[in-house]
Amino acid sequence: MKRSVMIGLVALALLALALLFLGGPERQFTTRSAEAYNLFERGYSQMNAFQFAQADSSLRRAVSLDPGFAAAHALIAQIKNRFGDKAGSAYEAAIADSLAARLPNALERAKLQLLLLAYKKPGDQVRDSLLDYVLAEQPTDLMALSAKAGVLYQTGKWDECQRVYEQILAIEPNHAPAYNMLGYLAAGRGDYEQAVTHLRKYAFLAPDLANPHDSLGEVLSWKGDYEDAEREFLAALKAQPDFHFSQINLGELYLEQGMIAQGEQILESIRTALAGSQQERELDETLIRMYYTHELYDEALRAMAAYQTKYPDAFLGGYYRAIQLAMEQRRPEADAAAAAFFTKARSSDNYVFKSYRDQIDGLEHQLRATLATRDGDHEKAIDEWQLMLDSSSNLPAHERWWFLWRQGESYLASGRPGPALENAKRILATNPARIRPLLLLAQSALATGDAGLAGQALAKVQPLLARADAKLPAQQTYRDLIARITPAPAD
Repeated sequence: MKRSVMIGLVALALLALALLFLGGPERQFTTRSAEAYNLFERGYSQMNAFQFAQADSSLRRAVSLDPGFAAAHALIAQIKNRFGDKAGSAYEAAIADSLAARLPNALERAKLQLLLLAYKKPGDQVRDSLLDYVLAEQPTDLMALSAKAGVLYQTGKWDECQRVYEQILAIEPNHAPAYNMLGYLAAGRGDYEQAVTHLRKYAFLAPDLANPHDSLGEVLSWKGDYEDAEREFLAALKAQPDFHFSQINLGELYLEQGMIAQGEQILESIRTALAGSQQERELDETLIRMYYTHELYDEALRAMAAYQTKYPDAFLGGYYRAIQLAMEQRRPEADAAAAAFFTKARSSDNYVFKSYRDQIDGLEHQLRATLATRDGDHEKAIDEWQLMLDSSSNLPAHERWWFLWRQGESYLASGRPGPALENAKRILATNPARIRPLLLLAQSALATGDAGLAGQALAKVQPLLARADAKLPAQQTYRDLIARITPAPAD
Protein backbone atom coordinates (compact mmCIF):
# COMPACT_ATOMS: atom_id res chain seq x y z
CA MET A 1 0.00 0.00 0.00
CA LYS A 2 2.98 2.29 0.14
CA ARG A 3 2.81 5.08 -2.40
CA SER A 4 5.53 4.59 -4.94
CA VAL A 5 7.36 7.32 -6.72
CA MET A 6 4.75 7.73 -9.42
CA ILE A 7 4.46 11.46 -8.90
CA GLY A 8 8.21 11.72 -9.42
CA LEU A 9 8.08 9.37 -12.38
CA VAL A 10 5.56 11.55 -14.20
CA ALA A 11 7.92 14.49 -13.89
CA LEU A 12 10.92 12.37 -14.79
CA ALA A 13 9.19 11.02 -17.88
CA LEU A 14 8.45 14.59 -18.89
CA LEU A 15 12.07 15.57 -18.39
CA ALA A 16 13.40 12.52 -20.19
CA LEU A 17 11.63 13.66 -23.34
CA ALA A 18 12.24 17.34 -22.76
CA LEU A 19 15.96 16.63 -22.49
CA LEU A 20 16.00 15.92 -26.21
CA PHE A 21 15.46 19.57 -26.95
CA LEU A 22 18.85 20.90 -26.07
CA GLY A 23 20.68 19.02 -28.77
CA GLY A 24 23.81 21.13 -28.63
CA PRO A 25 24.95 24.30 -30.36
CA GLU A 26 25.12 22.59 -33.75
CA ARG A 27 21.45 21.59 -33.58
CA GLN A 28 19.63 24.61 -32.16
CA PHE A 29 15.89 24.85 -32.52
CA THR A 30 14.36 27.10 -35.08
CA THR A 31 13.36 30.52 -33.83
CA ARG A 32 13.65 33.98 -35.32
CA SER A 33 14.52 35.51 -31.94
CA ALA A 34 17.77 35.04 -30.04
CA GLU A 35 16.07 36.35 -26.89
CA ALA A 36 13.28 33.80 -27.32
CA TYR A 37 15.86 31.02 -27.52
CA ASN A 38 17.56 32.26 -24.36
CA LEU A 39 14.19 32.22 -22.60
CA PHE A 40 13.58 28.73 -23.98
CA GLU A 41 16.86 27.49 -22.50
CA ARG A 42 16.02 29.16 -19.21
CA GLY A 43 12.60 27.50 -19.21
CA TYR A 44 14.19 24.14 -19.88
CA SER A 45 16.62 24.64 -16.97
CA GLN A 46 13.71 25.58 -14.72
CA MET A 47 11.85 22.44 -15.75
CA ASN A 48 14.94 20.42 -14.94
CA ALA A 49 14.82 21.96 -11.46
CA PHE A 50 11.09 21.15 -11.20
CA GLN A 51 10.34 24.89 -11.12
CA PHE A 52 7.32 24.51 -13.35
CA ALA A 53 5.65 27.87 -12.68
CA GLN A 54 8.86 29.74 -13.48
CA ALA A 55 9.40 27.58 -16.57
CA ASP A 56 5.90 28.35 -17.78
CA SER A 57 6.59 32.07 -17.42
CA SER A 58 9.87 31.87 -19.34
CA LEU A 59 8.41 29.80 -22.15
CA ARG A 60 5.36 32.02 -22.51
CA ARG A 61 7.66 35.00 -22.87
CA ALA A 62 9.55 33.07 -25.54
CA VAL A 63 6.43 32.42 -27.64
CA SER A 64 5.29 36.02 -27.20
CA LEU A 65 8.54 37.03 -28.91
CA ASP A 66 8.21 34.30 -31.53
CA PRO A 67 4.73 32.74 -31.85
CA GLY A 68 6.19 30.27 -34.36
CA PHE A 69 8.67 28.73 -31.88
CA ALA A 70 7.51 25.10 -32.07
CA ALA A 71 9.73 23.68 -29.32
CA ALA A 72 8.60 26.31 -26.81
CA HIS A 73 4.94 25.51 -27.52
CA ALA A 74 5.72 21.80 -27.00
CA LEU A 75 7.21 22.42 -23.58
CA ILE A 76 4.28 24.64 -22.58
CA ALA A 77 2.01 21.74 -23.52
CA GLN A 78 3.92 19.49 -21.12
CA ILE A 79 3.67 21.99 -18.29
CA LYS A 80 -0.08 22.41 -18.82
CA ASN A 81 -0.45 18.65 -18.74
CA ARG A 82 1.53 18.57 -15.49
CA PHE A 83 -1.03 20.89 -13.90
CA GLY A 84 -4.04 18.97 -15.18
CA ASP A 85 -5.04 21.41 -17.95
CA LYS A 86 -5.75 18.73 -20.55
CA ALA A 87 -7.51 21.05 -22.99
CA GLY A 88 -4.80 23.71 -22.79
CA SER A 89 -2.11 21.05 -23.12
CA ALA A 90 -3.71 19.57 -26.23
CA TYR A 91 -4.11 23.06 -27.73
CA GLU A 92 -0.42 23.90 -27.27
CA ALA A 93 0.58 20.47 -28.58
CA ALA A 94 -1.51 21.02 -31.71
CA ILE A 95 0.24 24.34 -32.31
CA ALA A 96 3.64 22.70 -31.85
CA ASP A 97 2.69 19.84 -34.18
CA SER A 98 1.52 22.22 -36.90
CA LEU A 99 4.66 24.32 -36.65
CA ALA A 100 6.94 21.28 -36.54
CA ALA A 101 5.60 20.03 -39.88
CA ARG A 102 7.03 23.13 -41.57
CA LEU A 103 10.54 22.78 -40.16
CA PRO A 104 13.22 21.98 -42.75
CA ASN A 105 15.52 20.08 -40.37
CA ALA A 106 14.57 16.38 -40.14
CA LEU A 107 16.29 15.86 -36.80
CA GLU A 108 14.46 18.77 -35.21
CA ARG A 109 11.16 17.42 -36.55
CA ALA A 110 11.95 13.98 -35.13
CA LYS A 111 12.65 15.38 -31.68
CA LEU A 112 9.40 17.32 -31.66
CA GLN A 113 7.45 14.31 -32.95
CA LEU A 114 8.91 12.21 -30.14
CA LEU A 115 7.76 14.67 -27.53
CA LEU A 116 4.29 14.93 -29.07
CA LEU A 117 3.70 11.17 -29.27
CA ALA A 118 1.75 11.33 -26.01
CA TYR A 119 -0.95 13.26 -27.83
CA LYS A 120 -1.11 10.94 -30.84
CA LYS A 121 -0.69 7.50 -29.19
CA PRO A 122 0.75 5.83 -32.30
CA GLY A 123 2.39 3.00 -30.35
CA ASP A 124 5.79 1.99 -29.09
CA GLN A 125 7.12 1.11 -32.54
CA VAL A 126 6.91 4.70 -33.78
CA ARG A 127 8.50 6.02 -30.57
CA ASP A 128 11.36 3.54 -30.79
CA SER A 129 11.88 4.34 -34.47
CA LEU A 130 12.17 8.05 -33.70
CA LEU A 131 14.61 7.39 -30.87
CA ASP A 132 16.71 5.16 -33.12
CA TYR A 133 16.83 7.87 -35.76
CA VAL A 134 17.84 10.62 -33.32
CA LEU A 135 20.57 8.47 -31.76
CA ALA A 136 21.83 7.41 -35.17
CA GLU A 137 22.36 11.09 -35.94
CA GLN A 138 23.83 11.89 -32.52
CA PRO A 139 24.91 8.58 -30.89
CA THR A 140 26.73 10.14 -27.93
CA ASP A 141 24.34 13.03 -27.34
CA LEU A 142 23.68 13.06 -23.61
CA MET A 143 20.22 14.49 -23.99
CA ALA A 144 19.12 11.84 -26.48
CA LEU A 145 20.60 9.07 -24.34
CA SER A 146 18.71 10.48 -21.35
CA ALA A 147 15.49 10.25 -23.34
CA LYS A 148 16.21 6.63 -24.25
CA ALA A 149 16.95 5.79 -20.62
CA GLY A 150 13.71 7.47 -19.58
CA VAL A 151 11.71 5.32 -22.00
CA LEU A 152 13.45 2.17 -20.76
CA TYR A 153 12.63 3.17 -17.17
CA GLN A 154 8.97 3.74 -17.99
CA THR A 155 8.69 0.37 -19.73
CA GLY A 156 10.30 -1.54 -16.86
CA LYS A 157 13.50 -2.50 -18.68
CA TRP A 158 15.61 -1.83 -15.61
CA ASP A 159 18.87 -3.52 -16.65
CA GLU A 160 18.94 -1.83 -20.05
CA CYS A 161 18.07 1.47 -18.41
CA GLN A 162 20.96 1.15 -15.97
CA ARG A 163 23.39 0.40 -18.80
CA VAL A 164 22.35 3.56 -20.65
CA TYR A 165 22.79 5.70 -17.54
CA GLU A 166 26.21 4.15 -16.98
CA GLN A 167 27.02 4.99 -20.62
CA ILE A 168 25.99 8.58 -19.92
CA LEU A 169 28.31 8.74 -16.90
CA ALA A 170 31.15 7.31 -18.97
CA ILE A 171 30.71 10.29 -21.30
CA GLU A 172 30.02 12.83 -18.58
CA PRO A 173 30.99 11.73 -15.02
CA ASN A 174 29.23 14.75 -13.51
CA HIS A 175 25.85 14.12 -15.11
CA ALA A 176 23.60 14.75 -12.11
CA PRO A 177 20.28 13.36 -13.48
CA ALA A 178 21.96 10.01 -14.21
CA TYR A 179 22.93 9.66 -10.54
CA ASN A 180 19.33 10.46 -9.60
CA MET A 181 17.90 7.68 -11.72
CA LEU A 182 20.63 5.20 -10.82
CA GLY A 183 19.64 5.85 -7.22
CA TYR A 184 16.05 4.90 -7.91
CA LEU A 185 17.12 1.86 -9.90
CA ALA A 186 19.26 0.67 -6.99
CA ALA A 187 16.37 1.19 -4.58
CA GLY A 188 14.15 -0.78 -6.94
CA ARG A 189 16.59 -3.70 -6.61
CA GLY A 190 16.46 -3.35 -2.83
CA ASP A 191 20.03 -2.03 -2.64
CA TYR A 192 19.24 1.01 -0.51
CA GLU A 193 22.83 1.71 0.52
CA GLN A 194 23.90 1.94 -3.12
CA ALA A 195 20.88 4.12 -3.80
CA VAL A 196 21.94 6.52 -1.07
CA THR A 197 25.48 6.61 -2.48
CA HIS A 198 24.20 7.57 -5.93
CA LEU A 199 21.81 10.17 -4.57
CA ARG A 200 24.44 11.79 -2.36
CA LYS A 201 26.50 12.30 -5.54
CA TYR A 202 23.42 13.81 -7.17
CA ALA A 203 22.98 16.20 -4.24
CA PHE A 204 26.69 17.08 -4.32
CA LEU A 205 26.50 17.96 -8.02
CA ALA A 206 23.29 19.98 -7.72
CA PRO A 207 23.28 21.26 -4.11
CA ASP A 208 21.07 24.27 -4.76
CA LEU A 209 18.20 22.33 -6.37
CA ALA A 210 15.29 20.89 -4.43
CA ASN A 211 14.96 17.59 -6.28
CA PRO A 212 18.31 16.01 -5.21
CA HIS A 213 17.44 16.48 -1.55
CA ASP A 214 13.93 15.19 -2.17
CA SER A 215 15.16 12.04 -3.92
CA LEU A 216 17.70 11.36 -1.17
CA GLY A 217 15.04 11.97 1.48
CA GLU A 218 12.72 9.43 -0.14
CA VAL A 219 15.27 6.62 -0.10
CA LEU A 220 16.35 7.46 3.46
CA SER A 221 12.73 7.27 4.56
CA TRP A 222 12.29 3.89 2.89
CA LYS A 223 15.19 2.48 4.93
CA GLY A 224 13.98 4.01 8.18
CA ASP A 225 16.49 6.85 8.54
CA TYR A 226 13.65 9.20 9.38
CA GLU A 227 15.61 12.05 10.95
CA ASP A 228 18.02 12.19 8.01
CA ALA A 229 15.09 12.02 5.60
CA GLU A 230 13.39 14.89 7.40
CA ARG A 231 16.54 17.01 7.07
CA GLU A 232 16.70 16.34 3.33
CA PHE A 233 13.05 17.23 2.75
CA LEU A 234 13.50 20.43 4.73
CA ALA A 235 16.63 21.22 2.70
CA ALA A 236 14.63 20.75 -0.47
CA LEU A 237 11.96 23.15 0.78
CA LYS A 238 14.60 25.66 1.80
CA ALA A 239 15.92 25.57 -1.77
CA GLN A 240 12.41 25.79 -3.22
CA PRO A 241 9.60 26.54 -0.74
CA ASP A 242 6.85 25.61 -3.20
CA PHE A 243 8.36 22.21 -4.08
CA HIS A 244 5.19 20.17 -3.58
CA PHE A 245 6.88 16.80 -3.93
CA SER A 246 8.88 17.41 -0.75
CA GLN A 247 5.90 18.88 1.06
CA ILE A 248 3.94 15.71 0.32
CA ASN A 249 6.89 13.48 1.23
CA LEU A 250 7.47 15.35 4.49
CA GLY A 251 3.80 15.05 5.41
CA GLU A 252 3.84 11.35 4.63
CA LEU A 253 7.06 10.91 6.62
CA TYR A 254 5.32 12.27 9.72
CA LEU A 255 2.24 10.15 9.09
CA GLU A 256 4.41 7.05 8.74
CA GLN A 257 5.85 7.74 12.20
CA GLY A 258 2.42 8.14 13.76
CA MET A 259 2.75 11.93 13.94
CA ILE A 260 -0.71 12.24 12.45
CA ALA A 261 -1.57 15.81 13.42
CA GLN A 262 1.74 17.16 12.08
CA GLY A 263 1.45 15.19 8.86
CA GLU A 264 -2.14 16.30 8.30
CA GLN A 265 -1.17 19.92 8.90
CA ILE A 266 1.50 19.85 6.20
CA LEU A 267 -0.67 18.07 3.64
CA GLU A 268 -3.66 20.33 4.24
CA SER A 269 -1.44 23.41 3.92
CA ILE A 270 -0.79 22.61 0.26
CA ARG A 271 -4.25 21.37 -0.69
CA THR A 272 -5.22 24.69 -2.29
CA ALA A 273 -2.10 24.69 -4.44
CA LEU A 274 -2.84 21.12 -5.57
CA ALA A 275 -6.59 21.59 -6.06
CA GLY A 276 -7.91 19.70 -9.07
CA SER A 277 -4.64 17.91 -9.79
CA GLN A 278 -3.76 14.22 -9.65
CA GLN A 279 -1.49 15.06 -6.73
CA GLU A 280 -4.43 16.20 -4.62
CA ARG A 281 -6.18 12.88 -5.20
CA GLU A 282 -3.02 10.98 -4.31
CA LEU A 283 -2.72 13.11 -1.19
CA ASP A 284 -6.15 11.88 -0.07
CA GLU A 285 -5.24 8.29 -0.93
CA THR A 286 -2.15 8.66 1.26
CA LEU A 287 -4.27 9.87 4.18
CA ILE A 288 -6.68 6.94 3.81
CA ARG A 289 -3.82 4.43 3.76
CA MET A 290 -2.11 5.94 6.77
CA TYR A 291 -5.29 6.16 8.85
CA TYR A 292 -5.99 2.50 8.13
CA THR A 293 -2.41 1.43 8.88
CA HIS A 294 -2.47 3.15 12.27
CA GLU A 295 -5.93 1.70 13.13
CA LEU A 296 -7.56 5.13 13.05
CA TYR A 297 -10.66 3.57 11.56
CA ASP A 298 -13.08 6.43 12.20
CA GLU A 299 -10.74 8.81 10.40
CA ALA A 300 -10.31 6.27 7.58
CA LEU A 301 -14.07 5.94 7.15
CA ARG A 302 -14.56 9.70 7.00
CA ALA A 303 -11.72 10.05 4.52
CA MET A 304 -13.07 7.30 2.27
CA ALA A 305 -16.56 8.82 2.27
CA ALA A 306 -15.14 12.27 1.47
CA TYR A 307 -12.99 10.79 -1.31
CA GLN A 308 -16.01 9.25 -3.04
CA THR A 309 -17.91 12.53 -2.89
CA LYS A 310 -15.00 14.64 -4.04
CA TYR A 311 -13.81 12.32 -6.81
CA PRO A 312 -16.96 10.57 -8.10
CA ASP A 313 -15.19 9.34 -11.24
CA ALA A 314 -11.91 8.30 -9.58
CA PHE A 315 -10.69 4.79 -10.31
CA LEU A 316 -10.40 3.82 -6.61
CA GLY A 317 -13.77 5.24 -5.58
CA GLY A 318 -15.61 1.93 -5.93
CA TYR A 319 -12.82 0.09 -4.14
CA TYR A 320 -13.03 2.41 -1.15
CA ARG A 321 -16.81 2.07 -1.22
CA ALA A 322 -16.52 -1.69 -0.77
CA ILE A 323 -14.10 -1.34 2.16
CA GLN A 324 -16.23 1.35 3.77
CA LEU A 325 -19.37 -0.80 3.62
CA ALA A 326 -17.50 -3.78 5.09
CA MET A 327 -16.20 -1.66 7.96
CA GLU A 328 -19.78 -0.50 8.60
CA GLN A 329 -20.88 -4.15 8.89
CA ARG A 330 -22.88 -3.93 5.64
CA ARG A 331 -21.37 -7.03 4.09
CA PRO A 332 -23.89 -7.82 1.32
CA GLU A 333 -23.60 -4.25 0.06
CA ALA A 334 -19.82 -4.47 0.32
CA ASP A 335 -19.81 -7.62 -1.82
CA ALA A 336 -22.03 -5.94 -4.41
CA ALA A 337 -19.83 -2.84 -4.48
CA ALA A 338 -16.71 -4.99 -4.89
CA ALA A 339 -18.27 -6.97 -7.75
CA ALA A 340 -19.31 -3.75 -9.48
CA PHE A 341 -15.84 -2.26 -9.08
CA PHE A 342 -14.00 -5.24 -10.56
CA THR A 343 -16.52 -5.69 -13.38
CA LYS A 344 -16.03 -2.06 -14.38
CA ALA A 345 -12.25 -2.28 -13.99
CA ARG A 346 -12.03 -5.37 -16.20
CA SER A 347 -14.21 -3.80 -18.90
CA SER A 348 -11.78 -0.90 -19.29
CA ASP A 349 -9.82 -0.50 -22.50
CA ASN A 350 -6.71 -0.56 -20.31
CA TYR A 351 -7.33 -4.23 -19.51
CA VAL A 352 -5.31 -5.20 -22.60
CA PHE A 353 -2.18 -4.04 -20.74
CA LYS A 354 -0.55 -6.56 -18.41
CA SER A 355 0.48 -3.90 -15.88
CA TYR A 356 -3.15 -2.82 -15.56
CA ARG A 357 -4.38 -6.42 -15.22
CA ASP A 358 -1.79 -7.05 -12.52
CA GLN A 359 -2.95 -3.95 -10.67
CA ILE A 360 -6.58 -5.11 -10.75
CA ASP A 361 -5.67 -8.64 -9.64
CA GLY A 362 -3.62 -7.19 -6.79
CA LEU A 363 -6.47 -5.00 -5.62
CA GLU A 364 -8.78 -8.01 -5.66
CA HIS A 365 -6.40 -10.04 -3.48
CA GLN A 366 -6.10 -7.12 -1.06
CA LEU A 367 -9.86 -6.64 -0.84
CA ARG A 368 -10.53 -10.35 -0.37
CA ALA A 369 -7.92 -10.48 2.39
CA THR A 370 -9.38 -7.41 4.08
CA LEU A 371 -12.92 -8.82 3.96
CA ALA A 372 -11.73 -12.22 5.19
CA THR A 373 -10.04 -10.55 8.16
CA ARG A 374 -13.25 -8.74 9.05
CA ASP A 375 -15.08 -12.10 8.81
CA GLY A 376 -12.56 -13.69 11.16
CA ASP A 377 -11.38 -16.08 8.43
CA HIS A 378 -7.68 -15.51 9.02
CA GLU A 379 -6.54 -18.55 7.02
CA LYS A 380 -8.24 -17.17 3.90
CA ALA A 381 -6.68 -13.78 4.60
CA ILE A 382 -3.23 -15.40 4.84
CA ASP A 383 -3.73 -17.09 1.47
CA GLU A 384 -4.92 -13.91 -0.22
CA TRP A 385 -1.99 -11.89 1.15
CA GLN A 386 0.35 -14.62 -0.12
CA LEU A 387 -1.17 -14.33 -3.60
CA MET A 388 -0.59 -10.59 -3.35
CA LEU A 389 3.02 -11.13 -2.31
CA ASP A 390 3.60 -13.66 -5.09
CA SER A 391 2.24 -11.30 -7.72
CA SER A 392 4.35 -8.39 -6.46
CA SER A 393 7.63 -10.24 -6.12
CA ASN A 394 9.26 -7.85 -8.60
CA LEU A 395 8.60 -4.86 -6.34
CA PRO A 396 11.23 -3.59 -3.88
CA ALA A 397 10.90 -4.23 -0.16
CA HIS A 398 9.64 -0.75 0.69
CA GLU A 399 6.61 -1.32 -1.55
CA ARG A 400 5.81 -4.81 -0.21
CA TRP A 401 6.14 -4.32 3.53
CA TRP A 402 2.44 -3.53 4.01
CA PHE A 403 1.37 -6.87 2.54
CA LEU A 404 3.89 -8.75 4.70
CA TRP A 405 2.69 -6.92 7.81
CA ARG A 406 -0.98 -7.57 7.13
CA GLN A 407 -0.26 -11.23 6.47
CA GLY A 408 1.77 -11.35 9.68
CA GLU A 409 -1.16 -9.94 11.62
CA SER A 410 -3.35 -12.67 10.11
CA TYR A 411 -0.81 -15.34 11.06
CA LEU A 412 -0.83 -14.09 14.64
CA ALA A 413 -4.63 -13.94 14.77
CA SER A 414 -4.81 -17.53 13.47
CA GLY A 415 -2.57 -18.76 16.31
CA ARG A 416 0.57 -19.11 14.16
CA PRO A 417 3.07 -16.72 15.75
CA GLY A 418 6.11 -18.33 14.11
CA PRO A 419 5.37 -17.16 10.56
CA ALA A 420 4.17 -13.84 11.95
CA LEU A 421 7.57 -13.40 13.60
CA GLU A 422 9.35 -14.15 10.33
CA ASN A 423 7.25 -11.64 8.43
CA ALA A 424 8.06 -8.95 10.97
CA LYS A 425 11.78 -9.72 10.74
CA ARG A 426 11.70 -9.50 6.93
CA ILE A 427 10.15 -6.05 7.07
CA LEU A 428 12.48 -4.76 9.75
CA ALA A 429 15.56 -6.01 7.89
CA THR A 430 14.93 -3.21 5.39
CA ASN A 431 13.41 -0.60 7.69
CA PRO A 432 13.97 -1.23 11.41
CA ALA A 433 11.88 1.79 12.43
CA ARG A 434 8.36 0.79 11.37
CA ILE A 435 6.05 0.96 14.37
CA ARG A 436 3.46 -1.65 13.44
CA PRO A 437 5.98 -4.37 12.42
CA LEU A 438 7.97 -3.77 15.63
CA LEU A 439 4.82 -4.31 17.67
CA LEU A 440 4.02 -7.41 15.59
CA LEU A 441 7.52 -8.69 16.36
CA ALA A 442 7.00 -8.13 20.08
CA GLN A 443 3.57 -9.79 20.07
CA SER A 444 4.79 -12.78 18.06
CA ALA A 445 7.90 -13.18 20.22
CA LEU A 446 5.79 -13.23 23.37
CA ALA A 447 3.47 -15.79 21.80
CA THR A 448 6.47 -18.04 21.10
CA GLY A 449 7.80 -17.56 24.64
CA ASP A 450 10.72 -15.33 23.72
CA ALA A 451 10.30 -12.48 26.18
CA GLY A 452 13.84 -11.28 25.54
CA LEU A 453 13.20 -10.66 21.85
CA ALA A 454 9.90 -9.01 22.70
CA GLY A 455 11.68 -6.67 25.09
CA GLN A 456 14.24 -5.75 22.42
CA ALA A 457 11.47 -4.90 19.97
CA LEU A 458 9.66 -2.77 22.53
CA ALA A 459 12.89 -0.95 23.41
CA LYS A 460 13.23 -0.02 19.74
CA VAL A 461 9.64 1.11 19.36
CA GLN A 462 9.58 3.22 22.54
CA PRO A 463 11.50 6.26 21.13
CA LEU A 464 9.41 6.09 17.97
CA LEU A 465 6.18 6.22 19.95
CA ALA A 466 7.58 9.05 22.05
CA ARG A 467 7.37 11.21 18.91
CA ALA A 468 3.99 9.83 17.81
CA ASP A 469 0.58 11.23 18.72
CA ALA A 470 -0.68 10.27 22.14
CA LYS A 471 -4.04 9.12 20.71
CA LEU A 472 -2.42 6.57 18.41
CA PRO A 473 -3.83 3.08 19.15
CA ALA A 474 -0.28 1.71 18.94
CA GLN A 475 0.45 3.57 22.20
CA GLN A 476 -2.00 1.35 24.10
CA THR A 477 -0.72 -1.77 22.35
CA TYR A 478 2.77 -0.85 23.51
CA ARG A 479 1.62 -0.30 27.11
CA ASP A 480 -0.20 -3.64 27.13
CA LEU A 481 2.89 -5.46 25.88
CA ILE A 482 5.15 -3.74 28.39
CA ALA A 483 2.81 -4.85 31.15
CA ARG A 484 3.03 -8.43 29.96
CA ILE A 485 6.83 -8.60 30.15
CA THR A 486 7.28 -6.50 33.30
CA PRO A 487 7.40 -8.64 36.43
CA ALA A 488 4.62 -7.92 38.93
CA PRO A 489 5.81 -6.24 42.14
CA ALA A 490 6.32 -8.53 45.10
CA ASP A 491 3.75 -8.39 47.91
